[in-house]
Amino acid sequence: MKKKVKLKIFSRQYDLAGEMLFDMISEQVEGASGGTLPSDFDENTVVQNASETFELMTEATYERMGDRISLSYAETELTGMDGAVTTLSYDRKNPAILSMMRGGSYYTVLVFEEGRRHICAYNTGVMPFELCVQTFKVKNELNEEGYGHIILDYLVEIKGAKAQRTKFRINVSPLK
Repeated sequence: MKKKVKLKIFSRQYDLAGEMLFDMISEQVEGASGGTLPSDFDENTVVQNASETFELMTEATYERMGDRISLSYAETELTGMDGAVTTLSYDRKNPAILSMMRGGSYYTVLVFEEGRRHICAYNTGVMPFELCVQTFKVKNELNEEGYGHIILDYLVEIKGAKAQRTKFRINVSPLK
């Protein structure tokens, strides 16, 4: 089943103390594809301030192929990724693990799994590099019709650069 839907996306990003944070997390799971934050880590204490907030309403394609669900939409100049297409996907049997793939002018694959850290790939067109995604929260409440919302709260870290925490909400509703 494939259909057009309306998305309302809200995203707020926070710059964090990058180098210290990356080193602290990396020591826990160096070279591992998954892991958890140190038990004494309180992600709320390192948030400095919101560096970017945006809201976007756009049309998307909802597709269900067997147990696989995907939502695809075109990025805009507002998101800084004009020309890219973003696809969120998950397996209906395990909706708490989401993948975000971007193709076009940028290419990236991110994996979101609450309480886990995943090493992911990002290609800017100039050179590819690895980044780490630590997910604090995944709330996937899309119903059988493909309507509802998805909430993500995650940290993206690149060694030697600032880490960035993102709180992301996407509402999916019928296209009218």
